[in-house]
Amino acid sequence: MERDLDVLPPIEARELLLEIAPRIGSRADSLANLCGYLPLALRNAASALAERRDIAVKDYERRLSDKKVRLELVDASFSLIYDLLSPTKRKQWCRLSVFPEDFDLNGGTAVLKMARDASSEALSDLVKWSLVDFIRTANSEEGRYRLHDLARLFAESRLESKERDDAKHRLTKHYLKVLSVAEKHYDRGGENIMAGLTLFDREWANIKEGQAWADAMIRNLKKLKAKSDLKFALQMANSYPNYGVNVLALRLHPQERIRWLDTALTAARLMKSLNSEGEHLHNMGLAYADLGEVRKAIEYYDQALDISRKTVDRRGESASLCDLGLAYSALGEVRKAIEYYNQSLAISQEIGDRRGEGACLCNLGLAYAYLGDARKSIEISDRSLAIAREIGDRQGEGAGLSNLGLDYFNLGEIRKAIEYNEKALAISRMIGDRRGEGGHLGNLGLAYFDLGEIRKAIIYYDKALAISSEIGYKRGEGACLCNLGLAYADLGETRKAIEYYEQALAISHQIGDPWIEGENLINFGKAYVALGETDKAIGYYEQSLEIVRKIEDRKNESVALCNLGKAYADLDEARKAIDNFEQALDIARKIEYRRGEGDALFNMSLALDKLGQWPEAIDHAKAALVIFEQIESPEAEKARQKLAEWQG
Repeated sequence: MERDLDVLPPIEARELLLEIAPRIGSRADSLANLCGYLPLALRNAASALAERRDIAVKDYERRLSDKKVRLELVDASFSLIYDLLSPTKRKQWCRLSVFPEDFDLNGGTAVLKMARDASSEALSDLVKWSLVDFIRTANSEEGRYRLHDLARLFAESRLESKERDDAKHRLTKHYLKVLSVAEKHYDRGGENIMAGLTLFDREWANIKEGQAWADAMIRNLKKLKAKSDLKFALQMANSYPNYGVNVLALRLHPQERIRWLDTALTAARLMKSLNSEGEHLHNMGLAYADLGEVRKAIEYYDQALDISRKTVDRRGESASLCDLGLAYSALGEVRKAIEYYNQSLAISQEIGDRRGEGACLCNLGLAYAYLGDARKSIEISDRSLAIAREIGDRQGEGAGLSNLGLDYFNLGEIRKAIEYNEKALAISRMIGDRRGEGGHLGNLGLAYFDLGEIRKAIIYYDKALAISSEIGYKRGEGACLCNLGLAYADLGETRKAIEYYEQALAISHQIGDPWIEGENLINFGKAYVALGETDKAIGYYEQSLEIVRKIEDRKNESVALCNLGKAYADLDEARKAIDNFEQALDIARKIEYRRGEGDALFNMSLALDKLGQWPEAIDHAKAALVIFEQIESPEAEKARQKLAEWQG
């Protein structure tokens, strides 16, 4: 009988099915999976199909998706063993059915409601009977326990409701503590971060089960008769999101976080816990921001800020101010964002919150990068990076490195930008920061695009797009689509590029992102120039200028002006073209945007050539060539060829 409760390897399971009922054929693998590779379940399923030839295999598989039908496969066999167990052992085994997957001795001890040694002995007995599996950890005497899926179904069917509720209560309480331990490890920083995330990942199924039970109790409060049950439900539902706020932000999809927080908000309000309500509102804002719903995020941040000020929660006040800054920055109101960052920074420094100070400095540096002040951004980002490393904040370290990568990219130091982004990417992958990983991959794509390695850039953009789509980060998705379009345009696939631009534009309108919209309109203009529709392109450039000037996106203002100049040059309006090139050049020099400076100089040289001003044209082309060579731009070859033509 014990052999019947051990699972077979997939090949042997398939062979057993086909030996009894050859007509199962190609569906043997999927049927074996439904039977959990248990010999007794496999034999029963195959026998049923051999005896009842009127039942189609796929129909039988569909029936097995129902728990009750699957249970029938093993009910008789498990019943024989179950009847041989003592009442105590029966209860112990059935209580373990509340575990969704594997668990350790501590988890088993909590659910069995026993002393640790007694629990270990009880579990050992169940392992001996093959009712529980024990999977030893590599290079260790320790391991984890697990009920086979069909064994879990059987044990669950025999578990009395009172015992089930008690076991679920104990599981919920225990894994809240586990979540708290994981978060504390993470908060300590450094190498502790991985210890916390490893613990969380190992126990994630059980943590999720605990929160789900708390959630179910909140949704059925009217059915809770005892005051103690009501108090327990409220405490658990309120605590789960806050006890793991940082690890959950890394591991949960924003939609799932919103669901948890919605339950927690209900609990906090019923408990009249204003502090908890404020924390949940702030975290709800973060989740909506991750989805690109910035306006909605601001509503939650504002509510959280109001509560933190009422309760004199200075740390909470600082966090809300900082995230309000991020939200307004995403909407293009960078000056307003900086005001919020400065308020937040002052509070963080006042109360000695180094993590908050580092995060705020990181965002402040990014704001100045958006405004085209790369030097100031570098100074501030260096400070944020130093704090992150001091306190062991690996996520903050990755963000600081990414900021510096952006700064050096804008300054034309592409190799340095790649170096910073590769370091940031390694950190994000190590801690499982998917949003960070997507952002760094996208930045690497930008760098390789500027170096003329278009195919390599596309590989990075595709990876970044896949991650942004997976985690629901619409802003990242829009940026990747925009960049992919630009890459395909550079390869001459203009129609394909326009398809990407249209998708990016739709997202920018959906989430109200002026940064993507402004840049994307420039790309549309370039595409229509390539198609010979220069007048239409000029319309796009002018629309872009209106947006980028409003949000003070100086870099793209320079880009739009330069492209507008090229459009007028195509229409043989050289004077008008030169006027736009001069404006683009002035901005590029002010913000030290080296590629923009080179582009403006070179295109101005072409316009001057058309006017017959050859000495000036040659001087501008030479100046452009120096810049292109410094930043390793593929445009350098065009400048060399033109100079050779003029000087030959």
